[in-house]
Amino acid sequence: MPKPSPPGKEEKPPKIVKIRPAPSDGDGKPKPPTPEEPEREAPRSKEPEHEEEEKEEKPREPKKQKEEDEEVEEEEQEPEEEEGAEGYSAPPEEGEDKEEGEEEEESEPSPKPPPKLPLGLKPEDIERAQQGTEQVQKEFEKVSREEEDRLTPTFMPVASTVSPEIYRDKNFITKMNTALREWKVGYKRIVGETGARLSIPEYIRHRETPFVTMLKKSAKGRKILVIADFSESISPKEDDYKKAILSSMEVLDDIGSETALFGFGGEVGNPDKFFFRIKRFEEPKWKPDHSAKTAALQANYSHTPTWEIYQSLEGYIKKHRPDVTVTITDGAPYSPNISIDTAARRTADMVKKLKKNTRMVAFGIAPEPRLVGAMDENLKRFGYHGSFTVGDVKEIPPRLVKLLAPG
Repeated sequence: MPKPSPPGKEEKPPKIVKIRPAPSDGDGKPKPPTPEEPEREAPRSKEPEHEEEEKEEKPREPKKQKEEDEEVEEEEQEPEEEEGAEGYSAPPEEGEDKEEGEEEEESEPSPKPPPKLPLGLKPEDIERAQQGTEQVQKEFEKVSREEEDRLTPTFMPVASTVSPEIYRDKNFITKMNTALREWKVGYKRIVGETGARLSIPEYIRHRETPFVTMLKKSAKGRKILVIADFSESISPKEDDYKKAILSSMEVLDDIGSETALFGFGGEVGNPDKFFFRIKRFEEPKWKPDHSAKTAALQANYSHTPTWEIYQSLEGYIKKHRPDVTVTITDGAPYSPNISIDTAARRTADMVKKLKKNTRMVAFGIAPEPRLVGAMDENLKRFGYHGSFTVGDVKEIPPRLVKLLAPG
């Protein structure tokens, strides 16, 4: 007999466990379990404390079971994809698969995008900072000018200008261009008994001189410094000096030479006498303004301080090392505080000193034909590499070119 339940407690009905019949193969015999579907055992009875949880569980429907099986299969395949991703060279944050990475390796690399600028900063601000402000540029130019002035502190610019047309001697320019033709062409043809190669045409014409040598001559970039004497002693030939200087400087600039012009004298409209500068090497081209200032020069310097101007230009010559330094003078250095012999000796000493950094040459225009020989001898005693004196400005071009010619 069943035991009566204690008072105050209701008796729970016993739980009924349903056991599904095993599938049969048609003969009434139970079908053996397949590997895919293992034989299910009848669920055992649970302990009383788990009975409420099992009541809430319901048998799964076949459709939901299939979906869950597919999800399980997908989860099992995910590690394989991760293993494949580990071998991919592209950074994981780009989110590209392996095939896309291979296409990128074959294609050309795309240009890098410009760097992001901080908030409020524009590209023109960067460019302005690199170039410097206008004030900084002015300061830089000022410092450059001060450096140049330290090398030539005693030379003042010429302020006056005069039309240079009357001093632009066309005959002089034509002769100068003709004499400089080899410089423009860039080479000189030399025929002789020996040379670089045998020329059949020359052998037919002159069997004793059948060899030809092409000597390269180039004026481009060649530095020529001119020092002009505008003392009172050259005043009778002042216009000829202006023609020679102005015309030759324009021709030399035209063939590609770098030129500079310094000197001593005065200028139109100014009673002062001073060391002047018309153009420096720092200025790239000879301009019409330089010609106008040359035309404004006056031969009014009371003496001929040749050695002093050499001394003042020593640092400038040492820095730029001109190929040729040409002095245009009457050849008679003179200073009021020293004797003529002392002035001549100091001039010769400065010529010798400057010859270490440049080729020193000189020429002059005699006030009278009878003085040509005396002036020529006077120039030779100072030890120049080359010098000459003429009585007429028309004689200058070919002889000047010989002094300036490279090599």
